[in-house]
Parts: sequence; structure tokens; C-alpha cells
Amino acid sequence: MSVPTVLGRKIIMPALLDFRIRFPDVTTEISLDDVKVDIINGGYDVVLRLGELDDSTLRARRIGPHTFITCASPKYLAHRGTPQTLSDLHNHCCVFYRFPTTGRPEVWAFKNSLQPTPIKPSVVLNDGEALASAALGGLGIIQAPSYLVSEDIAAGRLQAVLADYTDERGSVSLVWPPMSARAPKVRAFIDFMAERVSQKLY
Repeated sequence: MSVPTVLGRKIIMPALLDFRIRFPDVTTEISLDDVKVDIINGGYDVVLRLGELDDSTLRARRIGPHTFITCASPKYLAHRGTPQTLSDLHNHCCVFYRFPTTGRPEVWAFKNSLQPTPIKPSVVLNDGEALASAALGGLGIIQAPSYLVSEDIAAGRLQAVLADYTDERGSVSLVWPPMSARAPKVRAFIDFMAERVSQKLY
């Protein structure tokens, strides 16, 4: 299985022990990759994909929305103020993620926005967990997947801002070659991980 690094560490790896307990005779191989792998030529039975799917020759199961949350630490917001509108972000330190596939910083997206609001990054990082650490340390505002920051928000370590503009960027999906799921062990893995990931996305 190939899975994005942060999602793999946050969700897949903790679930792997339970899968092994239930299916002790199934050998599992997990690759944590932030690049889009070639499922067929790479020999993968299943991969986890984020965003829109573009290969109709593959089978897929949508697990849930790929939701992004804009957030910062209470300490940062107490010092710099809480943005009320998208234009307020221009007066804040915004910490961006750099995509490994393109080498470019992400573009923050917002729903319910009548026009694009380009935000200039103050800091750019190439690691998702470093992005969360930056926000937790009070460096600035980030926009991150819900599975990366939801526990910190629930615990009060981070605070969501601009909630009316929370955006979805496609889906979180399990994808596999047409023949893979005919193997009972692969079907068992797909069913197990689909249930576990769907429980942890929010």
C-alpha cells in the first residue's frame, strides 16, 4: 500500500496493529510517499489517494472528503488577533506547505469566496507535521487537512478560524487495479482500512 506520509503516520500506522491482530497471516507492506506512485507498474495492490481521481481504469472507494481547516494557536491569535475576513489574512503570518511533486507552495482555497483571494506566504515548509508544529508553536496561521489538526483543535491547542470558508479538495479514496480486489486478503485490507480511515478524517 502507498499512502501520503502524514496520513499514514496519523491513521494507517495506528490501525495496522489492529489489522494484524485480526488477520495475522496477511503480510502487509506500507510505503509512505508524498508523490503520486504508478499503481500498476509499481506493483501496488492498493493506494490511498487525496483529491480528484483521474484514472478511470482503476477501481476506487471514496472514504470521505479531503477537508482543509485554517487554524492557529490561541497564543498567536491572542497576540495578532483573529481574522474575520479573508482579506484579514494579508496582515498575518501565513505558513504554507510546499508540494514535493511541483516544488511550489500550495494555493490556499476557500469556499463561499466570490473571488480568488491570493495569500502571500510568510513561511514555506515541505513537511506536513512541521506545518502543524509551526502552528502549535505560535508561528502563524496554517491551512491543513482535518486529520492533521483535528485532535489539536479538540484539545484546544489550535483554534479554527474563518470556519465559514472551510474548503474540501476532492476526496480521500482507496484505489486499486481491477484484478487486485479479487484476492480475499486485499479485499479484507481495503474493507478494514476504509472503515478505519473514515472514522479518523474529522
